[in-house]
Amino acid sequence: MYKKLAYSSFFLFFLFLCKNSYGFLINEIAGTVNGTPITLNELYFFANVNQINELKCNELNHRFSKSSFKRNLNIYINRLIILEQEKKIGMIKVSKNQIDAYIKSFKKKFKAACKNMQFSTFLKKYGFDKIMFFDYVKNTLLEKEFISERLRFLLYSPESGISTLNNKKKMQSKELLSKLEAWVQRLRKHADIEINDNY
Repeated sequence: MYKKLAYSSFFLFFLFLCKNSYGFLINEIAGTVNGTPITLNELYFFANVNQINELKCNELNHRFSKSSFKRNLNIYINRLIILEQEKKIGMIKVSKNQIDAYIKSFKKKFKAACKNMQFSTFLKKYGFDKIMFFDYVKNTLLEKEFISERLRFLLYSPESGISTLNNKKKMQSKELLSKLEAWVQRLRKHADIEINDNY
C-alpha cells in the first residue's frame, strides 16, 4: 500500500512539474466545483475558444490578469454548475449533427482568425484531442439549450401559459437577466466551490 502511495505521489510530483508555454503548471488547479477540479489549461482553452468565436486570434495566449482570471473562472464555474443541473434533470438532447455543425462552423472561424496555426496544434496545446473537443462542444450546446429552457420557464405566466423566447420583448431585458442571475446564484449557494486566490 505504501509503495502504491509513494509511486502515486512521485508520478503526481513530476506531472505537476510539466510546464506549458505560459510558464505555469499544466495541471495547476484554478478552482473546484463539487470536487471537480478546473485546471488552468481548461480555463485558458475556454477563454481562447471564446476569442476564436469572436474572430480574435490576435488575443490568444495572453496570460490572464488577476481580474480576467477571476472573471473567466467564475464564468466557467457557472458553466459547470449549469451542466450539473442539466445532467440531474436530463431533459436536453443534442444530436451528432448539431455538434458536427458547430465544429464545422468553429473550424471555419479558426481558419479565418488563426491563419498561422493548425487546428490540431491549437487542441494539443491545451491537452485536447478531437474526441475531447467533441465532448466539449456537446457540453457547450447542452448548456445553451438548458439556459434557453430556463428562459422559457422564467417567461412563463399563468395568464399566457407556456411562452417562447419571442415573448421576452414583453419583459425588460434587465429584469430577465436579473432572474437568470438569481437562478445561477441559487445554484452556486448549493455547490461546493473553491477558488485558488494565488493569481
